[in-house]
Amino acid sequence: MGYGKGKGGGRGRKGSGDRGSGGKGGGQRWWDPEWRAAKLAEMRANRGDHNSQELDIQDMLQQLDLFKNTAKEEMHIRENYGREGAEQIHQLASHLHLHSKAYGRGRSTVLVVSKKPLPNYRADLDDRRESHEVSMSADTRALVASALCHQPRHVQQDGAGRTLPDGVLPPPGLAAPGRAPAASGSKRLLQDAIASEPITLDSEGLREEQRRQRRSPIVQDMLEFRKKLPAFHKKTELLAAVGSSQVLVVSGETGCGKTTQLPQFLLEEAIEAGAGGGVNIVCTQPRRISAISVAQRVAQERGEQLGRMVGYQIRLEAKRSAETRLLFCTSGVLLRRLVQEPSLQVVPGAALSRCL
Repeated sequence: MGYGKGKGGGRGRKGSGDRGSGGKGGGQRWWDPEWRAAKLAEMRANRGDHNSQELDIQDMLQQLDLFKNTAKEEMHIRENYGREGAEQIHQLASHLHLHSKAYGRGRSTVLVVSKKPLPNYRADLDDRRESHEVSMSADTRALVASALCHQPRHVQQDGAGRTLPDGVLPPPGLAAPGRAPAASGSKRLLQDAIASEPITLDSEGLREEQRRQRRSPIVQDMLEFRKKLPAFHKKTELLAAVGSSQVLVVSGETGCGKTTQLPQFLLEEAIEAGAGGGVNIVCTQPRRISAISVAQRVAQERGEQLGRMVGYQIRLEAKRSAETRLLFCTSGVLLRRLVQEPSLQVVPGAALSRCL
């Protein structure tokens, strides 16, 4: 074990004067770029890749040439040819004026050869991505959506336990047919706030039922109260204005009855005219509590159970059925419906409350 002389006559570092050539260094010179590159190449050669296949360059060249003369846009190579094989494929693709890029890591690596430039990242080739886009035809989407609409639905939550945002609705035009009981949002996902295909009720039967309800003592008492509201005395004028206008703005003092009476006027007139089976009226409210309270009040004035002809729809809570013809909801519910169906053809009239 020797010591080399350092500057100033002091002892140098352990080894023979040639840096790193003695002692435990074993002749390694990692500080030398050329030596390091050669050593790494030797280590890779000794280690080898037992899972890789040997690349047949001539066969691959034929495959790439055949691909170039077809209508296909991309060619995916999933075989493991190792790093050297992948580099050779890149060179072959470049020679044929094709673009190539490797995606993924390890065993999931996919080598893509394309006739067009390739991006640095492809989500469809990333095995770490939990979800992938699925392409379906219009008929297939309709079948899947219809099947989901007929399955029991529950309130959905994210990983943090937060519920879905306001106005989550099933796809338009796929409402479950037939009569459905009033649903509560505490254990079920929100049903369609504005049914795309409401059941066709017996208009004549609705008219007879409405006339029978008006003769009941409870409805008579409620009618006396309604007559005291300023809006009640404008019933004829309001109905005439609605019938002659595409858009109507009704302004009145708080408590005049515009929110509770005008929707009732529209519903009562449609039923009395024998068109109640196909009417569908929506009235929005700025807050959830107001949507519930107004719906309860209107149902009480009509002398019927809440959730049948009159119902409400708010975030994660609904009291309505397939027979509902007057629905009070939050603005978010209606906006969500408008996104799905901008024309909103299934709603003959929508009354907006306190929109300014």
